[in-house]
Amino acid sequence: MKIIFVPSYLNGSDGIFNKSYYDLLIGMDLTVFPSYYEPWGYTPLESIAFCVPTITTDLSGFGQWVSHNPQDVENGVGVIHRSDYNSYIVSTQLAEMIGKFASLTK
Repeated sequence: MKIIFVPSYLNGSDGIFNKSYYDLLIGMDLTVFPSYYEPWGYTPLESIAFCVPTITTDLSGFGQWVSHNPQDVENGVGVIHRSDYNSYIVSTQLAEMIGKFASLTK
């Protein structure tokens, strides 16, 4: 597994990947969007639409919606509870979810 931090909007001529977001997304095994705040959070939704499992937080609207029917990352979506006071726990749970996903067999 390789972790790739994408620091820019992917528009096909970003100077980093020079691929559109969707062209890069389909090459991923897992996406992680540990949003502190995002009204809905289309990026994790787009990931699962392209059959790429994702991890997000319950501070995004999408994460809150998924939290009503909890899932595991092995089933497509992992959601981590996030608040102003639990950054260490978020980091630990994120590492655990990524490790669990990486240990899965096809």
